[in-house]
Amino acid sequence: MKKISILILIVLGLYIFNIFWSTGYFRIIENKFEGEVLTKINIVGAEDITINHIDSFAIVSSTKRKAFPANEQEEGGLYYIDLKKIESKPILLTKDFNKPFAPHGISIFKTDSITTIAVVNHTIEKEYIEIFKLIGTKLTHFKTLDNPMILS
Repeated sequence: MKKISILILIVLGLYIFNIFWSTGYFRIIENKFEGEVLTKINIVGAEDITINHIDSFAIVSSTKRKAFPANEQEEGGLYYIDLKKIESKPILLTKDFNKPFAPHGISIFKTDSITTIAVVNHTIEKEYIEIFKLIGTKLTHFKTLDNPMILS
């Protein structure tokens, strides 16, 4: 009985070791970057970046996260970065948006000369999808989509 117990413990130990080994627990990850940093962009809480390859700009969502899950409404914004200029500074697009705003996912699509941006908005109350129109660097809120099926 004692030999069977020891054998079971050894097999169990090997099984647990195999789980750690196969999931990469013992791997060493080296921090390597062989590229060149052209410019550093300081946006607090930057989370998602969506690039418009045709017009060469990026939209960055940012939220100043204090705690997770949030216990008070977080403040966030959308930033525009011109990718044609190396020294481009981020432009806050949502400074005139007067609703609680904690952006997350971003989608961009363009029709004619108008770029439409859809953003998931995580408010303390619930989630919404905010639709904006972007012309140049002027962002205008178009509408808010609210549905009980929007969960995040």
